[in-house]
Amino acid sequence: MLVNGGAAVAVLAFIGALVREGGVTVKQVSGVSGSLLWFAGGVAMAVLALALSYFTNYCYVGSETSRVFTFDHPYIIDGANTWKWRYWGRAFHVGAIVWAVLSLVAFVFGMFDVHHAIVRLAG
Repeated sequence: MLVNGGAAVAVLAFIGALVREGGVTVKQVSGVSGSLLWFAGGVAMAVLALALSYFTNYCYVGSETSRVFTFDHPYIIDGANTWKWRYWGRAFHVGAIVWAVLSLVAFVFGMFDVHHAIVRLAG
């Protein structure tokens, strides 16, 4: 989230410097600002990954608290809903990993977009 947010702030500062200098067209500024969509999408994906990681921990705690203590070996056994908590915990865990990776992919695509926009400005 910090990487995408920092990149978005850097692009905004770059656009501000372009506008202050003058001599740039709206098309040139919009070419650079297109990368903001990648970075904003990356921030949104990172927020979703953080929410899913919260639900992951919530489900894993639910899994552990649903276990039953007994006086016979193995002393702790799965309760009636333990498997459901574990299933949802794993599902949220995988979802958090997927969205975190997609957030990094959005950062990389945003950086390529910034690169291409700057090359177009220079050329």
